[in-house]
Amino acid sequence: KGHDYPVGFVRWTEQRNFTAVLDLMAEGKLATDTLISHRFPFDEAGKAYELLIGDEPSLGIMLDYVEPDAAALQTRTVALNSAPARYNSAKPVMALIGAGNYASHALLPALQQAGAGLHTLMSSGRPELSKLAQKYGFEQLTTDTEEIFSNGAINSVVIATRHDSHADLTARALRAGKHVFVEKPLAIARDQLDQVAEAHDAGEARLMIGYNRRFAPLVGRMRDLLAGTDTPKSLIYTVNAGHVPENHWVLDPEVGGGRIIGEVCHFADLACHLIGAELVSVEAVPIAGSAGDDGVSAVLQFADGSAAAIHYITHGHYGVPKERLEVHTSGRSLLLDDFRALTGHGWPGFSTEGGKTQDKGNAQCMHAFLRCITEGAPAPIPFAEIADGAEAVFRIDELARWTGEGVALPEEPVAS
Repeated sequence: KGHDYPVGFVRWTEQRNFTAVLDLMAEGKLATDTLISHRFPFDEAGKAYELLIGDEPSLGIMLDYVEPDAAALQTRTVALNSAPARYNSAKPVMALIGAGNYASHALLPALQQAGAGLHTLMSSGRPELSKLAQKYGFEQLTTDTEEIFSNGAINSVVIATRHDSHADLTARALRAGKHVFVEKPLAIARDQLDQVAEAHDAGEARLMIGYNRRFAPLVGRMRDLLAGTDTPKSLIYTVNAGHVPENHWVLDPEVGGGRIIGEVCHFADLACHLIGAELVSVEAVPIAGSAGDDGVSAVLQFADGSAAAIHYITHGHYGVPKERLEVHTSGRSLLLDDFRALTGHGWPGFSTEGGKTQDKGNAQCMHAFLRCITEGAPAPIPFAEIADGAEAVFRIDELARWTGEGVALPEEPVAS
């Protein structure tokens, strides 16, 4: 200490000598400039890595950071494209709230395929989502929901957040005059459903829930075949849902609402769609499985005498296909195998359709939503059907959780 040492003269073999070097550097008495052979602005960091793997000699390579703008650090919305897109006034201009696995792998490809204008991606601030937003051509990225609801360029919102926020975000978007596509479930409690119903009835914006299975091509074929029958239908829907960890958020009644509300709603909706009659009663019993996994057997009865049995199993073998749907009526039967193949028995001119490719109707569901906006047509699923389906699933959940040990079972009717 007290002298300026050339770097080459400094050596150490013990920790105390290393600490001494740090002290010299802190006091500005250790000359390090000769160690630096190259400097690059941080935005050009790629050139530094090219230098490392190239043939040009180098010693110390420095990346220079620009001092951040304090105001920019507080900005919650970031533009991704220097030239904003020009939108056709009749074209759906979308904002996506939430970008988890399902949104990334199913909703975004469906939106892109359907030709929607992708304006804003909203997330809680995960840095990696900027690449996702740029990949699909979003105009901006934000962490501010109000930016979406107040932006006049956005006329439609896709909501793919955790279940507990669906109803609130849907109601806010509808009150702002935005068309809404919301992933299931629409609500995890009756008061949330009432909140959405009030916002929906107060405006003219379209509301669509992501019940994609009713839009699957093979389900459309089933619907066409069943339209030619006028006798009651017996439907058996077996779902090999599999186990989820006990700490999974979907099992939290305050966040996910449980698997019955969060997932069985899909299968109840499809049963109602295929039978096409008024739902009049629901019965349900729990299926023993892993703790908290919400296995259930439910029977839905309809005004025309039809019945649908839904077996939602959480402790089956993973090698068994996830979904198998049977419909029996008028001495005829239809078997849908995991949305890959449809087999008919007793149907004149029809025996089988489909193959190895699975299609659960994600793209067709999104197309239907965007088409109703572009054409000004009614929503593909009437709100009354959505509300009645939600009430049915609330009832299934209550029955499955009721133990009979001094717990009063609600007496609300199933159908409106």
